[in-house]
Amino acid sequence: MSVRGPITIERAEDYMPAFFVNGDGNAAHRVYTHPPCKKSASYSTLQFAREYDNNKCPMCLYKGFTVNATNIIPNEGLSKSISNFLQNFNLRNDDDGKSSYDLARHLFTAEDFEYVIKICIRALGLEPKDPILNEHLRIILDRVNQEFNKVLVKEQGDIESVESQPDLKKMLEGIKALEIDLDHCLSKLKNPEEENKTYLIHFVAQFYNAIGEEKDKVARVFLENNLNQKAIDYFKEAVESFNKGLEYVQEVPLREIIIINLASSLAHIGDFFEIIKDHFQASESYEKAMKILKANEELYIDPESENKKTYLISLDRCYLKLSLSCIAFADQINLQKGKLEKTQYSSAIEYYEKAKQAIEQINKKTDQINEILHDLDNKLRLARINEKMAV
Repeated sequence: MSVRGPITIERAEDYMPAFFVNGDGNAAHRVYTHPPCKKSASYSTLQFAREYDNNKCPMCLYKGFTVNATNIIPNEGLSKSISNFLQNFNLRNDDDGKSSYDLARHLFTAEDFEYVIKICIRALGLEPKDPILNEHLRIILDRVNQEFNKVLVKEQGDIESVESQPDLKKMLEGIKALEIDLDHCLSKLKNPEEENKTYLIHFVAQFYNAIGEEKDKVARVFLENNLNQKAIDYFKEAVESFNKGLEYVQEVPLREIIIINLASSLAHIGDFFEIIKDHFQASESYEKAMKILKANEELYIDPESENKKTYLISLDRCYLKLSLSCIAFADQINLQKGKLEKTQYSSAIEYYEKAKQAIEQINKKTDQINEILHDLDNKLRLARINEKMAV
């Protein structure tokens, strides 16, 4: 008697973009196209954007386009391909392979290359008997690889173009100069006969802080030019530089500045994740920034100092951003279409409560913040009712 491992059920939805899937987790048989960005989604996805995301198109979010009842059109060809794919998915024969190839062609046109690869690799794994189908699947895979190479070449060209801008070029050269001076100080510190160690340690802390400030500025330039990976890399390098500075700093005023700068860079990482709608990671970054500020609260004792004023403003911003990202993440769970499991409502409640705790800590509460608190109480109440009713 053979012993089998756990059975994994393959689902057609795993091979489709999330925009094609309804709130109940099942693929939509009909999809609609938003002409400004030429991307397609299920009606429930677009309806969710209209109701809960200020009409922002979920596919072309960064371009500022909106969706409404008059500017989405049925995509009959893609809808038919999806229906055939769903109908033939478990046949594991050439009909399955042909409907897979048909959907892959549509996704290739939409530049959803990740799903083209997944669909084609699965279809080839079925070992199609039709040699023409086999060849077509391999051709489209080769074309995807070519497109990926084009993207890489274009991105490298974009990076070189941005880096050649006079202001950014000057900043990058300034960072190199600071790093040379820093290395010089660090090498002198390693000399056991060095007499001016206290003096050198002061400069090391200053250099790390200055490098962090410049790298944070560079990161924001890359972000403005949609070079997201370069932006996040520089934000992380800025955070690392500030943390290094804290290892050396001895003077309280400079420590106060580095703490605020470190929290600011962590918050900028959170802003980046908010842009791409990754509310969970955004909330984690904002929480790190908030905790660093709170952990060093005793440093800022002079109520009239500029550092104290900046500290309080930074802390309030972190509380607000943390609250909004937690609300957005909880909304993603709580406002899904269809019934949710009890644990899903519990997760939404956890993040709504986290949002409330953060926003209640804000020192200066405006009318806008009070309105957010009122809406948050309503969302918490609804989520708790749904949790009790869920199985």
